[in-house]
Amino acid sequence: MPTSVEVLCAIRGSAESAVATALDGATRRITVLRRCADCAELLAAAAAGLGQLAVVSVDLPHLDREAVAQLHAGRIRVLALAPPGQVTRALALGIDAVVADDVDASGLVAAVLALA
Repeated sequence: MPTSVEVLCAIRGSAESAVATALDGATRRITVLRRCADCAELLAAAAAGLGQLAVVSVDLPHLDREAVAQLHAGRIRVLALAPPGQVTRALALGIDAVVADDVDASGLVAAVLALA
């Protein structure tokens, strides 16, 4: 059993680096295994048995109910970063938890640890 939460990140835009850095550097309880460029790479990593939790942008192209179901089938929980107007959409996709897309580093870390 891993000593830390193994995370797959699939974040769009300028927030990608900040999210990965916040998660990977904030605590020894979280390890970013992959920084995925798109949904296909995220699903491939999950299919390979990597990760326990995926942190995604709610507007990631091709992120739909089927993609979320594939992650869940691999026992990967999903945390989405979403603007206030997209929370309902994220939950409708079957995403496990949603945080504001402008969440600070400590809030993001807390959300990952709570969901793990």
